[in-house]
Amino acid sequence: MTKLKLILSIFFIIAIAIPTLHVHAATSTTGTAIIFDSLSKSDAIVFSIENAVAPDSGKELVGWLISDDATINKSTGVMTVSDSGGVTHTFDQSSTGYTGNNLLDSFASIVITQETIGSSPTTPSSKIVHSYSIPSGSLSHIRKLTTDFTLITSQIDIAITEAIKASSASSLAAGNQVLEKVVNAIEGPNGSKYGDIDKNGTTESVGDGTGLLVHLSAATSAAAVSGADGNTTVITHSKLVDTNTAHAISLLGQARDEAIALNSETDLKIYKLNAARIAVLLQNARDGIDSDASGTIESTSSEGAVRQAYVETQKMATFNLTSAASPVTPVPVEAPSVGDPLVPVSIKLVLVFAALLLTLGTGSLLARKRNLS
Repeated sequence: MTKLKLILSIFFIIAIAIPTLHVHAATSTTGTAIIFDSLSKSDAIVFSIENAVAPDSGKELVGWLISDDATINKSTGVMTVSDSGGVTHTFDQSSTGYTGNNLLDSFASIVITQETIGSSPTTPSSKIVHSYSIPSGSLSHIRKLTTDFTLITSQIDIAITEAIKASSASSLAAGNQVLEKVVNAIEGPNGSKYGDIDKNGTTESVGDGTGLLVHLSAATSAAAVSGADGNTTVITHSKLVDTNTAHAISLLGQARDEAIALNSETDLKIYKLNAARIAVLLQNARDGIDSDASGTIESTSSEGAVRQAYVETQKMATFNLTSAASPVTPVPVEAPSVGDPLVPVSIKLVLVFAALLLTLGTGSLLARKRNLS
């Protein structure tokens, strides 16, 4: 073994034994910004980011909503980056610049920029650290769906009011007259079960005259998906929209059928109890059911309904925030503080001692070789 190889071997062993630098690999920023209802429809937004890009010295991060044509921007405020690199930031009625306007209807993109601390800019700088745009082919359909579900909710409210009236009716005839309105509000004039349910010679209904089942059947996410260009967020939440809608349709159908069957009831007390049950079915079609008593109504085929479909529609428009990797910077790293602190030191000493033995052994072998020759 040459002296050069011997020196390199010793250096390699010692380098393994006593590391002094660690290189942090760049971590991609991941996060979301989701629009939600605070005081009015889609009037607030919450940012949740991991590994946010740290602002430069003298700078701070500011979020911006950008309109479809990029001519209007709205600041969502200064964001605080935690020591761990996370950001949790909400823009709502407590925030400067809140107007109550529908953010989903007004904006299509988000950028997060670095701005001079305390400058309160009215337009974003060119130093963008995060950005995202909702797929343009889906946006108009998502907006329409949120409007549709808002309308459907108001129509269910009308039907619930009528069902509650039936639950306190003074007579069977009065109750049947009211429940006829509920049935026809669910069916719509083109429905197979629409008509003079109580057989009093007059067909009565409430609502906008379209029918809840018609509205819900049209509230499909298919158009939004077709324009998503494979966007997984749109596709994932679109499936949940349709799951919730299907459950709402099932509950409305059950309420309709029970209202029709109640026409044959002859006991007013029993009638009122069953009319109250119909009101609950309608409420469940609007609000969903916590069927597993978990404390949360999930977007599943046994729990979700119109309200959950509305929220999943908002989530179809989730802003998925990512960024370029940060520069790789070598930094000093201390040994982990797990277990006996003498163990890593002992290992290092053993390895160094082994390197010395290797040096002495190699030198002895070289000397013996020269003597033999």
